[in-house]
Amino acid sequence: MKFYDAHSHRLLGQSGGFLIGLEGKPVFPDTLTNDGTFALENRTRLLFAVEYVAAGTLRGSRPLLKYHPRRERYSPEFVSDSIRRSEPKVCIIDTLNQPYWQPLDYWSIARRYPDIQFIFCHAGGYDILDFLKMADFTPNVWLDFSLTQEYFGWTGQRPRLRHVTDCIDYALQFDRIKRKVLFGSDEPFFSQRSPLELYAAMPDRDLFLVENFLNLLQKAQID
Repeated sequence: MKFYDAHSHRLLGQSGGFLIGLEGKPVFPDTLTNDGTFALENRTRLLFAVEYVAAGTLRGSRPLLKYHPRRERYSPEFVSDSIRRSEPKVCIIDTLNQPYWQPLDYWSIARRYPDIQFIFCHAGGYDILDFLKMADFTPNVWLDFSLTQEYFGWTGQRPRLRHVTDCIDYALQFDRIKRKVLFGSDEPFFSQRSPLELYAAMPDRDLFLVENFLNLLQKAQID
């Protein structure tokens, strides 16, 4: 089955998507570094390397950048300044950084750079409702539910946190938001296969697994 994984740290079964490296510590042996993602990039099959921006780096050098506020402990001001210096086409920003960042911090950055497409990966976890609002009303905001979908029991064997899982179900059905949702797995930290089985059973599976990813590339003018 053809599908694009917008948030994976290793190459597994995806047809293409975004490969995201990790730099620094802790080191996870099954995950790619920046060099590993750059080596695997294959744009003819729509497999793109996303550069991980470490706290000691003032700017990224590639058109797709990943910022991880919890791991790197940088401030919203640092990320905003780095984006200004880097001028990327797509920014993926990890949204699981409570209590240090608030949803407004993410939204403010996205509004500051309306010509850049932002993927707020994990869709906020406990704060998911705020991120659904951003996707609904902010043209350059996209979401993936990687990690959150398994951690809060939408897929897999963990207990269900109804507030979060209901928000995922709502987002996948509401017309304006579902067109801003990308399939993401966070493989190998969380399963690629488990959520894929659920997405594949949906009437709109092609939207989430293929079409939204292609629409993002078009909007970001990435080829």
